[in-house]
Amino acid sequence: VHAPGVSCVRADVRSAVIELIQQILRRQRRRILLLVGGRTCACATMVGGYEDAYAAAGMAVDPELVIAVENTPEQVNTCLKKLLISRVTFDAVLCTDSVLALSAQKALQRTGLNLPIIGLTDSLAARCSSPALTCADCDVDALCGAVCTALDKLPATEDILIPTRLNERDTFRNA
Repeated sequence: VHAPGVSCVRADVRSAVIELIQQILRRQRRRILLLVGGRTCACATMVGGYEDAYAAAGMAVDPELVIAVENTPEQVNTCLKKLLISRVTFDAVLCTDSVLALSAQKALQRTGLNLPIIGLTDSLAARCSSPALTCADCDVDALCGAVCTALDKLPATEDILIPTRLNERDTFRNA
């Protein structure tokens, strides 16, 4: 949110996406599928981070690899089937939330593909899935503390970004 006199406390998802893409590229994975599950400000920020990471690596984004999809397992399954049938290649999957990532994981398990899959929000389901899903995560305690601090300093004058961390689990380590 950018408005005069309005402060925003949010997770730094752009930096998280850039760091994740850089890590994936270091693993010699070049065609990273980005599944976007909404038209929110956070999703737009994630897409911007994806584009920035590719630009920083001197690579062009393939528009076939940035796909808006409804946040349901059926829609993700249909989307991935269409990509595979049309021979669109990808060697890693990044999703704007853990529901999309879990849906992608399930769909790809059916095909026998073992690719890095990462969700950009963490959840209990991500930790309990098999294999356990790698996710970026914001420190909720830090986020809540920053909101309380900002409220104590009203009127607010600056945005506050809370760093995210990678909870590396099986879907990143073992692929």
